[in-house]
Amino acid sequence: MEFKEYQQLTNRTNFCEYPYDNKCAIMVMGMYGEFFKIIESANKNDLVRMENVLGDILWYMSEYYTLRKYELKSAEPSYKLVGTKETRSAMDLGVILLDFNYKLSSLQNMVKRAWICEEEINKSFEIDLLNDIHSCIGAICFIYELNVRNIMKKNIKKLELHYKDFLQNEE
Repeated sequence: MEFKEYQQLTNRTNFCEYPYDNKCAIMVMGMYGEFFKIIESANKNDLVRMENVLGDILWYMSEYYTLRKYELKSAEPSYKLVGTKETRSAMDLGVILLDFNYKLSSLQNMVKRAWICEEEINKSFEIDLLNDIHSCIGAICFIYELNVRNIMKKNIKKLELHYKDFLQNEE
């Protein structure tokens, strides 16, 4: 599954009726809330939960991209992480999670300023942050040997259980 298809499908499940700026803030806060579940899943080495949480973050990202009229081109984020399964360590994950937290925090602050202070969002910086967040997801997948496309497929199946009639009627 490519991200564009994922984005189109997930958009059918967003029933948030807040004004535009509020929706962007809600999507970023949702990503942030899920981020803490990644830490919890990593601490428990719970890969099933990790996949679910990453799928939820991708849902929030997808909705944010849709609101901002962006399209993420790749379903496989890249991250400058080298090594093999044998050389991956908790330190790698710690660095990635710190980076992930920093990027999410920066995006959250940018969206809050735009919403509260009615500032223009620096699109170039915003896209860089989004790409970096996407790369952090890719790095987490690399460490845990997860596949982003499979995570998206599983998340769509989960969404179909909750929004079955709506997703089927839109096809």
